Amino acid sequence: MRVLLLWLAVVVYLVIGYWIAAKQTFTSPAQFGTWVQGSAFAFLLVVFVRRALRSRPRPPPPVSFEHPDLGMVRWDAEEEAWSIQSGPESGTFSIRLMGGQRPDEARLASARELLRNPRPFLAGIRSLLDAAPAEPEDAAEIRGLQVESVSFPWPDRPRDAMVYFKETERRLWRCNLIDGVPRDLGFDD
Repeated sequence: MRVLLLWLAVVVYLVIGYWIAAKQTFTSPAQFGTWVQGSAFAFLLVVFVRRALRSRPRPPPPVSFEHPDLGMVRWDAEEEAWSIQSGPESGTFSIRLMGGQRPDEARLASARELLRNPRPFLAGIRSLLDAAPAEPEDAAEIRGLQVESVSFPWPDRPRDAMVYFKETERRLWRCNLIDGVPRDLGFDD
C-alpha cells in the first residue's frame, strides 16, 4: 500500500509538471515562475507522502529481564543500551550492551565473562593506569581513576569495549578494551 502511494505521488508530480510546462511557452520570466511554483507544489506533495509513509509506529521499548548468570538486565532508554550492574566485589561498575530488542549472545557472553571473574580485568586496568606516562600534575588524577562503566558497542567485535572512568574535576577518562586487554588511556576535556 505504501509503495502504491509513493508511485501515485510520483505520477501526480510528473503529470502536474508536464501539464504546467505544456501550458506555458516560457516567453517571459513570470511564466517560468508559474511553472516553478507548480513544480514546487508537486515536489512538496511527494515530500509529504514520503513523510507519511515513514511515520510508522515505533516498536515498543525493550523489556528488562532477569538473566540466570548476570542478574537483572535493564533497558536504558537514554543510552539506548542494555545495562547490567556489577556487584560490590568488583568495585560496582555498570556494563552497557548496545543492541535492539534483546542483547545479542556474543556480547552477553563477554559481560558474563567480565562479571564472573572481574579480577583480571581490574588488574589490567590498574596496570594500564600505573604504566601511563603522565605529567606530574596528572599522575595523582590517573592513580585515582575508578571504572564507572564498560560499554560493548560493536556487534562485529563482541570482546572489544570502551571503559569509562568516573569523571574527575578536570576530565572524562576512558580506555579501550581490545580482546579483553585494556589499552590506549585517553581523556576528553
